[in-house]
Amino acid sequence: MISLKSYLPVLADYLDLTPDALYERQRVLVRSKVLKAVAGRGPGSGIRAMPAAVTQLLLAALATDSLAETEDRTKTLGRGIAEHDICPLTGAKDFAGAIELILSSAALAKKISTIVVARANLKATIHYTERGRRYPQPSAFGKRPVLRGIHRLTVEARLPGQAVQEICDNLQRIVGDYPTNALFEEFEATLNSRRFLVEDR
Repeated sequence: MISLKSYLPVLADYLDLTPDALYERQRVLVRSKVLKAVAGRGPGSGIRAMPAAVTQLLLAALATDSLAETEDRTKTLGRGIAEHDICPLTGAKDFAGAIELILSSAALAKKISTIVVARANLKATIHYTERGRRYPQPSAFGKRPVLRGIHRLTVEARLPGQAVQEICDNLQRIVGDYPTNALFEEFEATLNSRRFLVEDR
């Protein structure tokens, strides 16, 4: 199984960050014990690219652009309680648990249309499709927003459902028996094709 650091170039592309910027967030989360490394050196040590670890990096990217605020805001966002005590999509009680379950299940990931975090109060909403429903359904986490008037600036972080599905697919391949060399070749091909599409606009 590959390390989280090895997966960062792929994950960073989905989050519109550089691998170095994302690695700095990883280091903050390791120091604060949000991420826990396996002791030792070589294969099998360090932090593995598993849904639980990737969830924390997603939370860090959604919560703030400030490295100094990463620890506190990542923890606060992850602990956000489901609005009706339980997420109707995943059955999780908090936001971090819901995201981890989504990244662990291709069936759940396919239902995601977008994940939105309001940075002012870290209110999070997972928008998902449900059979028989015309429009995406919301699953909200965290405190209700304080109404501050329509004249105030609102900053939101959005992660598209397509990104969630691809990250989930990546993790399924990583934890499976997929050959490591073939996996990295596949990741590199995906990144190169995405860069080509951006440059071709």
